[in-house]
Amino acid sequence: MKQRGVPWISGPDPLHHEMYVAYGYKRQSCLRRGEKWNLTWEQYRDMWLPHWDQRGVEKHSLCMARCDITGEWEVNNVELITRKAHGQKIRKFYG
Repeated sequence: MKQRGVPWISGPDPLHHEMYVAYGYKRQSCLRRGEKWNLTWEQYRDMWLPHWDQRGVEKHSLCMARCDITGEWEVNNVELITRKAHGQKIRKFYG
């Protein structure tokens, strides 16, 4: 049977699809705030893959943040840190 449409960018793996949806949300929210987004899907996936199960809304959960808050979202300026550490960093910056 011939496949129709565009093949999945994330592939058939349900985990990768879930990650790709999160990538899209993150990218769009950054662009809405006027922040430069230079992360590819592959860079985002490779950074998160070993830690995906540590994401969440709790203070000890991981989130993606920029090392330099004024810089662009790019592979050399992002890190995975706890939400608590991110909150402290933001308060210190905007303090």
